[in-house]
Amino acid sequence: MAPERLWEADELRRAMFERPDLAIFVLEADAAGDLTIVDANESALASVGYARDELIGRPLATVDPEVSRETVLAALRELECGRPIVLETRHRRKDGSFFDVEVRGVLVRVAGRGLVLSVELDLSERKRAQARLAHSHALMDYVIGHARSAIAVHDRELRYIYVSDRYLKEYKVAERDVIGKHHYDVFPDLPQKWRDAHQRALRGEVSSAEEDPYQRADGTVEWTRWECRPWYESDGSIGGIIVYTEVITDRKRAEEERRALEAQLQQAMKMEAVGRLAGGIAHDFNNLLTAILGNADFALRTISPADPLHRRLREIGDAAQSAASLTRQLLAFSRKQVIEPRVLDLSVLAARLERLLQRLLGEDVQLRFELSRELAPVKVDPGQLEQVLVNLAVNARDAMPGGGELVIRTADAWLDEAYCSAHSLAHAGEHVVLSVSDTGEGMTEEVKRHIFEPFFTTKTLGRGTGLGLATTFGIVRQAGGSIEVDSEVGCGTTFKIYLPAVPGQASPVARPNDEPPRGCETVLLVEDDEAVRRLAHDVLASLGYAVVAASDGTQALARLEEHPCAIDLVVTDVVMPGMNGRVLAEKVARIHPRAKVLYASGYTDDVIAHQGVLHPGVHFIAKPYTPRALADKVRDVLGARTAAV
Repeated sequence: MAPERLWEADELRRAMFERPDLAIFVLEADAAGDLTIVDANESALASVGYARDELIGRPLATVDPEVSRETVLAALRELECGRPIVLETRHRRKDGSFFDVEVRGVLVRVAGRGLVLSVELDLSERKRAQARLAHSHALMDYVIGHARSAIAVHDRELRYIYVSDRYLKEYKVAERDVIGKHHYDVFPDLPQKWRDAHQRALRGEVSSAEEDPYQRADGTVEWTRWECRPWYESDGSIGGIIVYTEVITDRKRAEEERRALEAQLQQAMKMEAVGRLAGGIAHDFNNLLTAILGNADFALRTISPADPLHRRLREIGDAAQSAASLTRQLLAFSRKQVIEPRVLDLSVLAARLERLLQRLLGEDVQLRFELSRELAPVKVDPGQLEQVLVNLAVNARDAMPGGGELVIRTADAWLDEAYCSAHSLAHAGEHVVLSVSDTGEGMTEEVKRHIFEPFFTTKTLGRGTGLGLATTFGIVRQAGGSIEVDSEVGCGTTFKIYLPAVPGQASPVARPNDEPPRGCETVLLVEDDEAVRRLAHDVLASLGYAVVAASDGTQALARLEEHPCAIDLVVTDVVMPGMNGRVLAEKVARIHPRAKVLYASGYTDDVIAHQGVLHPGVHFIAKPYTPRALADKVRDVLGARTAAV
């Protein structure tokens, strides 16, 4: 080789050896395989922090203490065979710190010596970048794994290239069954609206839905919230689509339950408001009605039916009865009506109402009874149940303007857990079912949803208060039962009332005699309303009773001190100023322990009742009452055993 060419080659080697971006060590192996550093460029010396005279002639372990003899011998064998080596290791600096390097070595022979030329690349920045990337991947996996949405990534052909764990869980698929597969092969029954959203995303559009039903392969329906959008390659082209889905079925159910609870709360608030209204007016209003009904009844007894005033008085009485019925409906609806539950036979009670119901229905409606003769007894207030039957009959009549048929049935029934799970107000066990079916116009689903709401009515103005079915519902619930309605437009309506069966023997249903019962006992009458007090006094006196009248509790106790005879019966209003009827009865019992007590009121304010149900042994007559009702009740109490108050 020409001298100038040799100079050029030497300069080339020097330029390569002294490159500042490459750390180059020259190593020599001894017979035992140990490597010694025989040379190093400035970049290599700087990387480990040694001066040249501190490092040249030192073993490789000075800068690479972790490399094993086996690794060195294996590398030398590779080099002897003419194959270069590439490996990763750690170098130790003079200050004791370590850093990662990539070693690329080749064997060169110079003047008969076998030297290892080791070019080393500091991997510290790469390792930090890899650590940052791994952390980013871990963070991304954590974020995706804990995202509320299930995520699937597809390429332009809609093949899966990524799915999140939540996606696999929500849609009950395995990763091996989806990656690389076409979306529509995995879910062949996807609706067209979703397929259209995929195509829009491939064109660069974003589609979404807040609530969308999805039917699984097993037939169950889930609600989903989803978004479909494109993803882009580095050159800006659309690489495929990303689909975010969130199953919101539980949320939907929770919202429905919340709405149902809100509706129940609103219903309860309406009931409470109506109850307060009813309670507020019932006391005074029922006193007025008692006086109107009683005096009209007295006047009718003294006037000939041929007299024109007889018809007028009868109309006054009918109007007062209608007003009394409205007040009872308000109280029953709000469950503030005082009731006297009795163990009775529903079939017997229903049969008793045949004439009344037929009169209400008119000649165009055929009334038919299918009553079981062997029926379990129930415990219910007979007056309230009569009110239920009347309400349902009136509604049926209005639903059959052209006539039809009304069928009243009774039967024993067993409600199982499956039925009760589908009817939240029902309770499992033995029941008696009272069904009222008509062949009328029927109801739409929308009407059915509202029929038990207060003041809801489909009748024209002036033909209904909207309290009939609300009252019925309140009565049935107060009796511990449930009510179900089955109706279809053009196919009639059936109401089924389920009342819990109770042990015991049904008590007989009394039928009124033609003449009111009379007596000769002494009665203490306490009533703060003067008109009612005069009426009750006149009724009882006309029937032979000795009456001691007082306007309140204080005056009643004073009259007792003046009256030498024993008191057989106390007839007292419940809600009075100063001293209520319950307190008065307790005070009278200390003076006349054998005296019985009959409470009278249109609204008791829970003085003698709990949640509308009379305390055991308490006798009660509801206002407004007629003279005949008062006569019957007084005789009934005086004929009964002494009740503890």
